[in-house]
Amino acid sequence: MSEHNLKNLNSKQDVLACFLRCAEKWPNHDAILTRQETISYQDFAQKVRRLAHEIVSLGKAPRVLIALDQGVDAYAAIFATLYAGGYYAPLNTTAPQSRHRLVLDSFQPDIVIVSKTTSALIDDGGHKTIVVEDINTTELNEPQDAHELAYVIFTSGSTGVPKGVEIRRMSLAHYINWAVKYLKLGPEERVSQHPNIGFDLSVLDIYGALCSGACLVPIIGAKDRMFPAEVIRDLNITTWISVPSMIDFMHRAGQLTTKHLSGLRQLFFCGEPLLKAHLEKLFGALPKVSVINAYGPTEATVSCTAQSLSATNYQEFCKEGSVSFGEVIPGMTIELHQDGISGNEGEIILAGPQVAKGYWKDPERTQDRFDESGPSFSTGDWARKENGKYYFVQRTDRQVKIQGNRLELGEIDVALRQCGATASATVYVEQKLISYVEGDASLDVDKLRLNLREFLSSYAIPCKIIWLDMLPRNSSDKIDHGALSKRAKEKDVEV
Repeated sequence: MSEHNLKNLNSKQDVLACFLRCAEKWPNHDAILTRQETISYQDFAQKVRRLAHEIVSLGKAPRVLIALDQGVDAYAAIFATLYAGGYYAPLNTTAPQSRHRLVLDSFQPDIVIVSKTTSALIDDGGHKTIVVEDINTTELNEPQDAHELAYVIFTSGSTGVPKGVEIRRMSLAHYINWAVKYLKLGPEERVSQHPNIGFDLSVLDIYGALCSGACLVPIIGAKDRMFPAEVIRDLNITTWISVPSMIDFMHRAGQLTTKHLSGLRQLFFCGEPLLKAHLEKLFGALPKVSVINAYGPTEATVSCTAQSLSATNYQEFCKEGSVSFGEVIPGMTIELHQDGISGNEGEIILAGPQVAKGYWKDPERTQDRFDESGPSFSTGDWARKENGKYYFVQRTDRQVKIQGNRLELGEIDVALRQCGATASATVYVEQKLISYVEGDASLDVDKLRLNLREFLSSYAIPCKIIWLDMLPRNSSDKIDHGALSKRAKEKDVEV
């Protein structure tokens, strides 16, 4: 594939073309809505063209780092980069400064887009910089030739150095066209935008809404982000997209009620396992809502499976507390490999048009995990297939051997939740199993450990169970196993 010519991409399906059609068809419709401001599709498209002109004036087919907080300017920068024929990397502005430096050094952008409030996040390295408040009114009339890539998302790396995942523009188009149809997104919908833009789940929010004529609703206040039920109610959000942990936050705050959430039509969850306990809470409060459970690594363009669930059918998709992550979306394939043999349990191997090009400036790792002939990707995730349904087990790097027995740490976490924990995470440090649980203050960890014997073999019983008011989460709102391992080594390993 030529770097600037997209083969196998129908121009009508390209995300930029979809957005521009929406702006032409519904110019006065709300494109983005917050508690503070509203912008129409017409005005937002104008902002995109103005910013695209600024980008093109600084370079052809540019590589752009977007260092902006969630909101209108960040979304405009995303579409403006594509309009200008470039590709971008979104920076998580809430991450530590050290991570910003690592991403900047790796990506080596031609242009950095900042605001007056985020400019301090970027060290002055001689980069060409656009400050969004200072752009002029000149517009770029026509989109430039598209680059092969749409974006590079930097995720956590095992060495501590973020790894960039290269997503092609045609992969993005394939995913978003599927998502818009599957979720039935359109002008009557209001779609949440909760994940920070440095987390790839935000890709579904942003493009899904703005490529369908829906209204995008960024969740930007600290209180709203932690306990979003009030903003869901106040801004009439109809489609909610996040990691499943948000169910626990709303439940603990007493906000999982029809009073707050009656306007929701559907909830889409991805990024971590959805549990039967989550569904029981949701459907207990909202029996008419639809839930979609999805699975997919960043390397497969957000998600590549989906399971629709309702209050009447969810039980048949639950197994030992886990929820099936559904069927693979059209065009993609999934196989489970164990010791090189395809079967009903093993590492998830994904193939199809959504598979990433590879890892940014890391040919060795790319060769290890990607197969260009498919293209396919070895995920490092372990799953089972039972009665035609797929169930996530855990990361392969969360498998340990104890007393000669292979043990999946996720199995312990499932058992802990079956015994009453709201959320749980187990780590293996210095040959010791230590579990951390989240739940009501009345949770008796000694009784919990005793009850585990009904579900686990003796070698799988944690030597210590520690109650926490709240498990640590990373910037993507997922349980931070790294932080718990660090705590275990420094504080809890002595038993």
